[in-house]
Amino acid sequence: MVVGEPTRDNARLVAGLKRGLRAARPGITLRVDYSRELEDVTACENLANRQIDDGSDVVVALSGRCSLGALAVARLRGVWGVGAAEDGIDLTDGVLMASQKEWTKATLFALERLVGERLRMGRDTVLGFEDEYMVAMWWSNRAPEDAASAVIDQCSKMRATRHRDI
Repeated sequence: MVVGEPTRDNARLVAGLKRGLRAARPGITLRVDYSRELEDVTACENLANRQIDDGSDVVVALSGRCSLGALAVARLRGVWGVGAAEDGIDLTDGVLMASQKEWTKATLFALERLVGERLRMGRDTVLGFEDEYMVAMWWSNRAPEDAASAVIDQCSKMRATRHRDI
């Protein structure tokens, strides 16, 4: 992973990815490097080059605009990249997947609960907007089908065991 700053929010993202990866592939190694940069694409480009030199198969870039440098290197060097749509990441040939925040889905989710009388007016409710739990993952049409299927299966298992209805 090429991550911007070592903040509390980024630490949660890294921890979540580690848990998910280890659940899906026990024994996997996750390397995390902080660019301490959100704009300069060269900083992330250099980190991605080092990670690939050391054997990384996938570069996950969560460093704002800087991520574009890391994913460009991944594409040119023949490894998959993963990034966030809000950082300007497009699903090009070298990008395996991109995340996108789905504020509309979260709002509709809340309205459905309200209309269905499962969400009470006048009471505090935490929907998780701050935690960005409503996220869409966009897969490349060039992603290996078995890889996409494995991720979907694992997400379904995790959701079934951890999902809480409000």
